[in-house]
Amino acid sequence: FNKFVVGTDPGIDDLIALALLQKLSPDFEHALLPTFGNVTGDLAESNCVEYIEYCAPSWSLLETSSFPLNNSIEHRIPDYFHGKDGLWDVHIKDRMNNKLSSVTKTIPEIASFKDAISLGPLTCFSNPEKFNVTNMTIMGGVFNEEGNETPYAETNIAFDADGADKYFANPFDNTFVSPLDATRKVTWTREQVDAIDVKDDLTWWIKTAIIAWFENYDHAREKNICLHDPLAIWLLFNQDACEWVKSGVRVVTEGEERGRTVLDDSRKECSIALDLKDPKGIAEDIWKTLF
Repeated sequence: FNKFVVGTDPGIDDLIALALLQKLSPDFEHALLPTFGNVTGDLAESNCVEYIEYCAPSWSLLETSSFPLNNSIEHRIPDYFHGKDGLWDVHIKDRMNNKLSSVTKTIPEIASFKDAISLGPLTCFSNPEKFNVTNMTIMGGVFNEEGNETPYAETNIAFDADGADKYFANPFDNTFVSPLDATRKVTWTREQVDAIDVKDDLTWWIKTAIIAWFENYDHAREKNICLHDPLAIWLLFNQDACEWVKSGVRVVTEGEERGRTVLDDSRKECSIALDLKDPKGIAEDIWKTLF
């Protein structure tokens, strides 16, 4: 790997994922592609800018995707999970009193990236001709379980079923998918979050935002926080931590099951993480890597 272009809709687990990516590749100058999803497009861009300015000044910001491929927002922004601004109104800029370091940024050409990550809707990658990517990592989809946005669909795919299906119809050569089947198994408890030792501003941001999630989210749906996006990053660097299933992917784009992901051998092959070897161990390893 060299440097990554990252599609992201920064909510709680995106924040953890970006910090994990930075920890696992400290010398790489990544670029963020903000996208609607956990938040609106303008808030996604604002949260990406904040992360770059205060946590990763060598990273770059590229164009924002504010609407799905059909220009119609079909699902409610999940403020019940991420708060109205994606991070339960917990911001590092407030801790730093809005003081920014003066950073001169060079905006890279999008075609210069060989490696890509999608942590939100696949809208920003639905036109693959814009890219020169060989390796792609995706958090999205669900195959053998109920969805979290509808009974059939996972949120990232449901938010732009057309864009997702367009991507999977012609995916980049090496595409790795982390669906809910795997990501739901990797969680942190409140006790683990409380045990985080705040050593710097980024650690403070992550811990305080997750505690806000624990205090504000309706835990009838899930007791502990699932590391959906962080798992996709972890598996990118630890591919032997799961059993990969090789198959093409099709997204249902019509009817009640719109957004459902289906294994389809008639399409170009992807690698799909349907099961993990040691989910509890992975959760602990992610915690130790970050903190």
